[in-house]
Amino acid sequence: MNVLDSNLSSVLWLVASQFFLYAAGWGLCSRVLREQRTAAAQWAGFMALLGLGLSLTALRGEPRTWWAYGGANAALFAGFMLVRHGPRAVRLLRGEGSRAAAAVSILNVVLAAAILALAVKGLAGGLISR
Repeated sequence: MNVLDSNLSSVLWLVASQFFLYAAGWGLCSRVLREQRTAAAQWAGFMALLGLGLSLTALRGEPRTWWAYGGANAALFAGFMLVRHGPRAVRLLRGEGSRAAAAVSILNVVLAAAILALAVKGLAGGLISR
């Protein structure tokens, strides 16, 4: 491991721990704020998944492990899907929009999860065969 990789890993651990602190703060806010509990919990989940993805990214190196590559990508992907589609789906399911729009949003999440599952399966198969 060269010096650049070592410094990058340290920075990733620092930023990941910062996101875990944000997740804890949003989690506490979701317990205190009654009216905005769902939104605060979604932000807590987003921050926790982002921190997990960055933590797993910091573990990358040789030999290549599934968790450092596939796990990091899956956590980051899930976090960004949560922040993109979660609030819209909750709003639509609460009756503030049409059911068809909610179905489209839920279908987007399901299709994206299926694509991610196939990609992770292919990555895992490629790493195991080595």
